[in-house]
Amino acid sequence: MLVASVHDPDVFCLEQRDKLYCAYVLEHARKMAFCHVPIICEALRSGLDSAIKALPSDVRGFMEEALKRKVELEPEAAAIECVRKDTVLLGQQSACVALRNVDAIDAVVTTKSVEDVVLRAYPEDDKVRTFENYSGTPAWRKEKDAFGFKPIGRMDNEDVLARFVTPFVRWATKLVLIDPYVSKTFAGARRDPRDKKNKGHWGQFARTIKAVYGSWHQARNELQLPQDVLEIRTVCVDDEDPKDLAKGIWQGIGAESGVEVVVLDYRSIRNINHDRFLVSNNNTVLTVSRGFDLFREEGVSAACTVSLGNTKTEERDTINKLLISSEIARYPVRNIASLADAWPK
Repeated sequence: MLVASVHDPDVFCLEQRDKLYCAYVLEHARKMAFCHVPIICEALRSGLDSAIKALPSDVRGFMEEALKRKVELEPEAAAIECVRKDTVLLGQQSACVALRNVDAIDAVVTTKSVEDVVLRAYPEDDKVRTFENYSGTPAWRKEKDAFGFKPIGRMDNEDVLARFVTPFVRWATKLVLIDPYVSKTFAGARRDPRDKKNKGHWGQFARTIKAVYGSWHQARNELQLPQDVLEIRTVCVDDEDPKDLAKGIWQGIGAESGVEVVVLDYRSIRNINHDRFLVSNNNTVLTVSRGFDLFREEGVSAACTVSLGNTKTEERDTINKLLISSEIARYPVRNIASLADAWPK
């Protein structure tokens, strides 16, 4: 869903460019604002800053929105040296092309001269493209997944992770999963172990949460980037001690899963109607229509739709209220900053 993209600063120099090229840039910037994670390295930083400042106001606005999600990632020195040897590219162009070797990066957008050199050196390359030749690439197809609601019912759990979850969580330092039915289902299953419905749904919750954290942990490790815990925000349940409830959910999911459970005062959110959300610190949110009891034991997902949102959607205020709602229990207890501090008001 989220597209990790590298951009040669030269592609944003619009002087002496025709109207068609400028239209390509505007449309690409619009999509970047919604679903791209711009990858920046030292060799590109100053050039990008200068190029973006010189853009028309509409394009510049989209780019500034996208850059709120930027990630700093340096290409390996060996990769740069290999590119220089194979293509004779230097400077920012060699750094751009070297980043194509990072599996998690989906696209490197560059100029026609660089694209020609790269395709001569690497004929099978499907990442390095100009704006004009970007359509039809894997990154372009990934963008299509980002818009609208995507049904995932009966899709293999591993496919859901690969297509929707991992691209979303990979670039996040902090994640918050918001679903009121995590606590309700757990409490129901604990009260009556014979209740097959609650027991089954709780198993799906635990399985999904473990899978989300596992996907995130693996992706961050591969990139050698840090991560926090996965915070689960759910609600209190009648006749349940909130602290015991939070600890029970944490134990039920598994301490090794790297989660932290927060129980909210139901009175603080009772008038909020909302879907279930996976919220990241890079101003994006994955919305799940039915809840996070997604992954069934047989290896396929429950009937559901997922969609990508960001801070410009109508969900922004709702998410902010959920992030700052009154806590009545947290397990384990840590002294950490809230994601609400970074989420735009």
